[in-house]
Amino acid sequence: MGIYYGNIWRARDFPFLSQLLFYPESNSTKYLVYNQTNILNEHGRLDPAKLEVEGVPYMAATFASYVTTQNLAITATFTHLLLYNWDDLKSAWSFLSFAYLRSLLKPSAWMFWKPSQPTEEDLKDPHFRLMLRYKDVPNWWFGLVLILAFAVGLVCIYEAESGMSWWAFIVSTALSAVLILFMGAQYGITGFNLHTQPLVQMIGAYLEPGNPLTNM
Repeated sequence: MGIYYGNIWRARDFPFLSQLLFYPESNSTKYLVYNQTNILNEHGRLDPAKLEVEGVPYMAATFASYVTTQNLAITATFTHLLLYNWDDLKSAWSFLSFAYLRSLLKPSAWMFWKPSQPTEEDLKDPHFRLMLRYKDVPNWWFGLVLILAFAVGLVCIYEAESGMSWWAFIVSTALSAVLILFMGAQYGITGFNLHTQPLVQMIGAYLEPGNPLTNM
């Protein structure tokens, strides 16, 4: 995104409330939509030589503001929940505590076929008490789904020739695990859903530069 300081983000040269990219030659009377395929090679990767010819694309000022405020909101969400809702979050990470890891050494911890018993705290939740009418899904089932989904994802990124590295796939999976905790907690507490697409795309572009197909 280019910045012209005489006119912040050249706001007057691009349409209002647009998410498209534009050529630098655009002006207030003629908007030139950027042809992104012109800067890609036959494998869908960025070609620096073609980018030099086409020029760096510009965003509309409203979209640039949206991306900025969304990233600020994501940071604020992490900070707010850690400061004011830590008690609501820590149970989700209890499996990383020393006490829990030590409990895995007990033989009873490996008897996955035995359903876990509800605690006194669980029984205080009226929704939980109603759900006791239904047979509980064992934890090993969720673990099996995770392993299968991860394996299918690895196969797909290579079979589809996306160009995504295996380590980038692991990072993206770990990132989603962290984001879903904070964004899900925020949505459950406030009912407000925050989109993480701008942040995820920025991280993806940093991990796999010049490869928009991987970012998608």
